[in-house]
Amino acid sequence: AFNLPASIPWWIVVIGAFVAIAIGKMTFGGLGKNPFNPALVGRVFLLIAYPVQMTSFPMPVNGAFDLLWRRVIRWHVPVTVLATMAVFAFVYALGKGMTGAALWQLPLFHVLAGGAILGAVFMATDYSTSPMTVRGGVIFGIGIGAITMCIRLWGAYPEGMSFAILIMNACVPLINKYVKPKRFGVK
Repeated sequence: AFNLPASIPWWIVVIGAFVAIAIGKMTFGGLGKNPFNPALVGRVFLLIAYPVQMTSFPMPVNGAFDLLWRRVIRWHVPVTVLATMAVFAFVYALGKGMTGAALWQLPLFHVLAGGAILGAVFMATDYSTSPMTVRGGVIFGIGIGAITMCIRLWGAYPEGMSFAILIMNACVPLINKYVKPKRFGVK
């Protein structure tokens, strides 16, 4: 709720929370057993209901470095998401024939605008919905960054981070299956 604009009525936020809890409980057997981040499902519900209000964010607080310092999250997923977005925007700018300052302004804009940092740091690193290994986290981050940029550049919504995280959350079991570490003692 801290990242929501004040113009959204409180009762819509409550409905979004109940939608997230109901989906988790009815579909997957309760909280903690769901493949999708319940807070993110509620945020997507609000984004679909109020796209204009949800893309004007208040100033963020500096919590990412604290989470990294206390080792609550690992740096691999957020850095991979933001780097993929920057490279994607840079290649897009080159393809459009942009030169000079536009080549670095477009990637910088996409990394700093909207919910990119919020999604990369706080939502993509959720324990229960992100891959178990570092290599899986890098694949997960590349997918989130690429899908986010596709939605931002060619989709109907100005912000695609929430949708990209949910799409990649659905791919996490497949990523975990194919990116397993070797068991100790196995050749």
